[in-house]
Amino acid sequence: MDIDDINKELEGIKLPRKRPGKTTDFNVKYSGVKVVLSRFLALLMLGIIFGFSVLVLVHFKDDVDMTRMALVIVLYLALGSLLAYKLWNLTYIGWLFSLLLALAGVFLSALTMVNKGFMMPVLAVMVISILAAAALWWAKDLFGVKTMKDIFKP
Repeated sequence: MDIDDINKELEGIKLPRKRPGKTTDFNVKYSGVKVVLSRFLALLMLGIIFGFSVLVLVHFKDDVDMTRMALVIVLYLALGSLLAYKLWNLTYIGWLFSLLLALAGVFLSALTMVNKGFMMPVLAVMVISILAAAALWWAKDLFGVKTMKDIFKP
């Protein structure tokens, strides 16, 4: 086998094309409203994350474990900010994780109400989570999701 044979075999090998993935489709109905809604939800999520972080730091009592709690809060802020950034930039993964987070808020609030009984703050979290999940589901076609089976299809 000489160099010409090797070159002919290498020319015949084609690299697989990269799949296009989910792209943002601005040609859907009410796309401008859906973009504004997604970005508003990203800002709202960021505000809730920062507010919760400050609330935890203010009410944390133990001075010895304060550095560990501060590290947990920094990690929480970093991951939450990344998710809000992904939703702000209208990426599919930001939409999916935000939807799963909103559904988790509904599920955990319902579970808390079953265990502890009716409480107004838990009901407020549940209502906000339901509204966020409904808004994200309404904006799903902006992110390339047309049917339910498109959510986990690459």
